[in-house]
Amino acid sequence: MKTFEYQLLQFQPDKVSGEFLNIGVVVFDVAGQRVAFDLLNSAAGIAQLFSGIPTRYLTKQLHTLYSGLNKIKQSLQNDLPLRQYASVEEITRAVFPRDDSAVLFSDVRKTLGVDLDTVTAELAHRMITVRHLDKGRDDVKSDRELWAKVYKRYFDERNISQYLVPRTVTTKYAEITFDHSWQNGHVNFFESANFDLLREDSIKNKVRRWAGQIDELATSNEDYHLYLFSQMPTGKPDLAQYINSFLADKSTDKVKVEIVTPDDAAQITDGLKLKMAIHDGDNDPF
Repeated sequence: MKTFEYQLLQFQPDKVSGEFLNIGVVVFDVAGQRVAFDLLNSAAGIAQLFSGIPTRYLTKQLHTLYSGLNKIKQSLQNDLPLRQYASVEEITRAVFPRDDSAVLFSDVRKTLGVDLDTVTAELAHRMITVRHLDKGRDDVKSDRELWAKVYKRYFDERNISQYLVPRTVTTKYAEITFDHSWQNGHVNFFESANFDLLREDSIKNKVRRWAGQIDELATSNEDYHLYLFSQMPTGKPDLAQYINSFLADKSTDKVKVEIVTPDDAAQITDGLKLKMAIHDGDNDPF
């Protein structure tokens, strides 16, 4: 048996609460001067647990770390390596200096094992919890993916995608840009929102963000109809009811809110096709 040093790469969005996720592991054989590692290759899974995180920036950090660790790994495999390392912390500091970001390495730990790669695989399997949470959840989509992979086809099949255009609304406090809009007597917005997230608090936070945006829309000078093409939480009827009730209660004379699910999509878009055809027969739909 050999002794190996390792550090866990952790994501800690809130240093006050101390809550964190293990998102990688780096293992070092000090005597043999060999290093191995396993990191998440994307922050997509983390975003399902912690809403509002800078996903692209975090994914870029993971890629930078991978590249730096891989260079050291390759250099140590040379017959005459340019440098020797006294500890795993020397390696991780070389590729990722400590700072105040939400990504950090744990303290140095030790474990026994026979083979570096086997130890690394075992630690990754046991420690990188977010990977297990994501397992079997290939259906989890971003809002844009939900539109592209689920709802866009309903508009394409009815030849009404051509009528949808981006639109920016000036409210009392800011400007809000929507990807898909169509105007007849009032402005209609067609937006996608995936509420099928892993954590209940992430779902409720997303609902509250939409509620805030609806309130802000009501401060504008126009009337709106917001169609929210949604994916409800799988196997959680109480949460689905919460989402529907919370957002439907936001409907006013200024902003009508309509929650659309995949079961409703065909009927809703059939109705929209009829309205657009009638409107387009009279004049330009915009």
